[in-house]
Amino acid sequence: MRKRFVTTCVNSTGPAIREMLNSSKNVTRRTFLRHVDRKDMLKQEAACGYSQHPKQGLTMAADRHVSYSVGKYQGQPCAFFTWSAIEYVFCGGDRTQNKRRTERVGSKDGSGAECSPALRRTARATVIPAAGLANGPWLFGVL
Repeated sequence: MRKRFVTTCVNSTGPAIREMLNSSKNVTRRTFLRHVDRKDMLKQEAACGYSQHPKQGLTMAADRHVSYSVGKYQGQPCAFFTWSAIEYVFCGGDRTQNKRRTERVGSKDGSGAECSPALRRTARATVIPAAGLANGPWLFGVL
């Protein structure tokens, strides 16, 4: 799962953006696009006034003043682009979250509900926002 659009620096806090910028490294547009959800990116390109095709006008891909980076936003891996001195942040979709091992629990033959090994050890669980992001992505955590 690829990273989804989360926020801009305008809607975030200064310390969170500074930390992200300090942990970032520049990447090519091609690498950036491998990290982010394409539909979210198309929405952001349209919101910034870019055309979808060079025959229609300037595209983001052709704009040399847009930069692309990867880093960490609020401790979570992210990808972001900078346009007109505004960072557009994409988070979530980390491959390690998606590859969590699940087990069959219940009877000895393996039938039963799927859950993570941590849930086998305890019955108390809760849904929490990852890295304090109010609008997701959401993780299933064990208390």
